[in-house]
Amino acid sequence: MTRQWFLLVSAAVYTAAWWIAVLWQGEGLIWLCLLLLVHFALSPTRLKDFQLLPLALVGMTMDTLLMYAGVYEFSAMPVWLMLLWLHFLLAMGHCLAWLGNQPIWVQVFTGVFGGAGSYIAGAEFGAVVMPLGNLLTFLLIAPLWGAIIPGFFWLQQRLPGNGDYLSWR
Repeated sequence: MTRQWFLLVSAAVYTAAWWIAVLWQGEGLIWLCLLLLVHFALSPTRLKDFQLLPLALVGMTMDTLLMYAGVYEFSAMPVWLMLLWLHFLLAMGHCLAWLGNQPIWVQVFTGVFGGAGSYIAGAEFGAVVMPLGNLLTFLLIAPLWGAIIPGFFWLQQRLPGNGDYLSWR
C-alpha cells in the first residue's frame, strides 16, 4: 500500500475510532482494538508507529487528572478513551501529520477547537459528563489542547529515528 493511500486509511480508521468510542464507549472496545490492528496491518511504517504509542500516556494522564479533578465524569473507567488516545497518536503520525508543517498558531488553533471541541461534542453524545458545564470545561481544557498538538509534534521529532518518519517532513 502506498503512503498516499495509507493517509486515507489512517483518516478512515481514526474517524471510525472516534465515532465508535463516543457512541459506544465500553461496548466498542473490541472494535477499537480491531481498528488498531487494521492500522498496524496496513501501515507502511508500523515499527515507527509502535514507537509513537508511549506518547499517548501524556494524553491519558491529562484526562485522568481532569477526571479526578471533577472536570469530567464517566460512568466507568474510560478504557475506550485510552484506546482513542492511541488512535489519535497514530493519526498524528499519518493523516494529521500535515499539521506539523503548519505555523504554531495553526497547531494551537487546531488543538483548541479540534481537540477541546471534540470533548464538547463527546459530551453532547453522552460519552462524558461535564459537571462544570460545557463552556467552563471548554475554557479549562482549551489551553491544554492548545499545547498538546504542538507538544506532540515536538516530541515526535525527538523520538530516535523519527526525523525521516513523519509524513510532513
